[in-house]
Amino acid sequence: VKPGTYYIIVRAATGVTYDFNVSFKAGKHIDMESNDTVNEGRNIGVKQLVQGFDNFQKSNKDVYLITNEKDQRLQLMQKNAKIALYRLDGSYIFSHDESVLSHEINLKKGQYYIEVIGHQYELQYDWKALQDSAEIEPNNSIAEANVINVNRSYTGKIGGDTNFVDYFTFTTAADGLVELKMNDLSQTIRLNDANGKTVWTGFYRDDFKIGLPKGQYTLRIGRNNGIKGDYTLQWLFTEKQSISLEPNNSIEAAQPIPLNSTIEKLTTIPGSNNFFKIDVPRAGSLNVKPSHQDVGIALFD
Repeated sequence: VKPGTYYIIVRAATGVTYDFNVSFKAGKHIDMESNDTVNEGRNIGVKQLVQGFDNFQKSNKDVYLITNEKDQRLQLMQKNAKIALYRLDGSYIFSHDESVLSHEINLKKGQYYIEVIGHQYELQYDWKALQDSAEIEPNNSIAEANVINVNRSYTGKIGGDTNFVDYFTFTTAADGLVELKMNDLSQTIRLNDANGKTVWTGFYRDDFKIGLPKGQYTLRIGRNNGIKGDYTLQWLFTEKQSISLEPNNSIEAAQPIPLNSTIEKLTTIPGSNNFFKIDVPRAGSLNVKPSHQDVGIALFD
């Protein structure tokens, strides 16, 4: 309880006699009701041990406010509690079904709420240096996408009732082949260019390779059929000339190529036809020769 005056109401059946004892123990670490909503969230400090109880008359949860002064790693420790972490707008970073005795997560600068469900619980947190190879939450939209580098490995997590997707943005300095490596084949992925246009979407496959023109791209990793867990992510980039560059699956998106050249299609993901555009300066004989007998050719003017 907070400092103040309180009234105790005792109810008993007719004819029942009783006595009762009221005791009090001062302590700055004790959970103080009411703190059951975000409007009542109590600000707690770094490494401050909080001991809490259910408020059975109103709610079975307590809410606390923490402040992250810069991008850094949050370490949450608890006993006898389930913990959820969410932003000031009410969107969850992770929810109660992910609670463990100790939870660590990279967080962007800002204020966050910790929601605790438990009786006679203990809660404590600390800030640590970022783990630079791990995702930084929140990154659940294109606007919040983590910026990553090609040819480097990163770790992330999909899971819980609320953490459905992660977004990452990367840049290629030249035209080339990009190969996606992940340890989890159960995720769905979507690749967008800098204009938001979808380059490819579907299930991840372990031979995922795609030719991309120079530019910036955003990868969306999504949870599939309720599957959750940790994953590793790596974009391997190799600069290459004269390859098929996605997206080029329509006449409007046709890829310009020079005459008297060989174009390689190194993309392995399933997709539609590839369109290429050539300029013929004068009348003559045009020869288009594919390297595989199962490749069909059509010519439009």
